[in-house]
Amino acid sequence: MDNPIEQTPDLETPRARLPEEAAADLPLVGTEKMRILLVDDEPEIRELFAALLRRRGWEVVCAASAMEGLEALEENQFNLILMDIQMPEISGLDATRVIRRREQAGESPYTPIVAVTAWTLPEFRQACQAAGMDDFLAKPVTLSHLWSTVERNAKPAENQ
Repeated sequence: MDNPIEQTPDLETPRARLPEEAAADLPLVGTEKMRILLVDDEPEIRELFAALLRRRGWEVVCAASAMEGLEALEENQFNLILMDIQMPEISGLDATRVIRRREQAGESPYTPIVAVTAWTLPEFRQACQAAGMDDFLAKPVTLSHLWSTVERNAKPAENQ
């Protein structure tokens, strides 16, 4: 199967919807200082995820497209990338392939990448893994699942 996402363009992707006020009520309980690159073309999703992650005490850099994400990686190092799959111009899968090629060529250090998507069928998970993604986070997400996924996948700060 080539790219399952490109084969289903007529489906409307459900988006995570959590109350923005939820982020303001959460305690600051971050363990380790982490830098996270959040790549998503939906402004509401970026704002919400960024607020939730920052409440955890983590630094978040947001990118509104895969191209912006690739540019951010040229200038900075991150403990983790949260990458939306379906974006205009370049998909999250294609951006991941570019990142992995750069790493293999020695142009950048390895950075774990977690797919963030509402597409949860097994073939989508397989496509993410084949592209080089390390894990899969299905929307809508619970706070505990978001945090545990970040903590499980993020490389330690001393490896940056």
